[in-house]
Amino acid sequence: MKSLLLEWFPLNPWIVWPLAAFMVAFALQLWFYGGPYSAINKVARRRKKGLLPQTNERPPVSVIVCAHDQADDLLKHLPVLLNQDYPDYQVVVVNAASTDHTSDVLQSLEANPRLYHTFMPVGVKAVSPRKMAMTIGIKAAQHDYVLFTDPAALPSGPNWLTAMMQQFTDGGAVVLGYAPFSQQSGIASRLVAYDNVCSAAQFMGLALMGHPYRAHSANMAFRKELFFTNKGFASHLLLRSGDDDLLIREIATPDNVRVEVSPDSLVTLEKEAVWFAWKDQLINHFTTASRYKTGVRALLFLEGCGRTLFYVLLTYLLLLTALSAQWAWLLVAVTLFLVRWTVQAVVLHKAATHLAERLNWVLIPLHDILLPLIKGVIRISSRSGRERAYTWEVLR
Repeated sequence: MKSLLLEWFPLNPWIVWPLAAFMVAFALQLWFYGGPYSAINKVARRRKKGLLPQTNERPPVSVIVCAHDQADDLLKHLPVLLNQDYPDYQVVVVNAASTDHTSDVLQSLEANPRLYHTFMPVGVKAVSPRKMAMTIGIKAAQHDYVLFTDPAALPSGPNWLTAMMQQFTDGGAVVLGYAPFSQQSGIASRLVAYDNVCSAAQFMGLALMGHPYRAHSANMAFRKELFFTNKGFASHLLLRSGDDDLLIREIATPDNVRVEVSPDSLVTLEKEAVWFAWKDQLINHFTTASRYKTGVRALLFLEGCGRTLFYVLLTYLLLLTALSAQWAWLLVAVTLFLVRWTVQAVVLHKAATHLAERLNWVLIPLHDILLPLIKGVIRISSRSGRERAYTWEVLR
């Protein structure tokens, strides 16, 4: 029996050791897909069974929208925000030094008692304009709960506010929602959708495991007091980005964060150039990732290394075992790949369904290979303009 096994599986060190490393990467990947990445699906399943804690209280909330030269978006989406089926709320729009007809749009709607609008002066240079606008909005908010969205974001319906606010259960002070891009045709849109599903599964899953580090700035809510208790954006005010991830780093804890992914809670970002909007998001997060907490950075590093190592060693093993006619070892490598692909496809397809994204499971390995390469190019190219990560005052 032993000799037969050795005949089928010869102990070739050029195969055995790489295969051992391949199996470690395989196990690491299964842990991520069975743990953090599947958390969204577990939350959705618990909700369906009525096991997810939710509050029936409807505390007053201020919805904050920071707009810069987005008059058309406001004209289209503000009526939806102003007609939510919610008892007590206001919509605070901060006109962030717009040069288009944003003021005219706001004046045309100011008869609505729910709307309050203010402005950020032109020429803010010493701090991040986005963070300054958000701070102005929070200070203008009448209520203890604030919910941020984007002028380009279209809520799924009149129950969006209710869906997000029902997660403020006992101890809950931060709620993370999801904001998919509008669906478009083409490989670029599919790549973006796939990356967004993976990113959401990652940051929401890690938040549910006690490691919150990021949010969608177009769909996040928190208690206003957290912002002021943690001195707002003081620790990174001169960094242009960080209004979502670094803010969450400051105010979220393992115990106070909640995740909401019901269909009513989604908002769709209606962007004409989805690829460039996604690219801008990437660059923003590239500039802030080094400031994440050590535990989060370690987990993200492990996941990225595990995925890269898996595909590199898979390619090596397929070529070596095929060229040397080691068919049994080839079968082992292919089987592990298919198992990972199956688990990955099931977990991400379910997550995509909950997040209103389209995902083609057949293309998952292609996306897995292409996206790191594309992100690498974007990261390298963005370094040439790294000075733009900071505000004007830092460069003087």
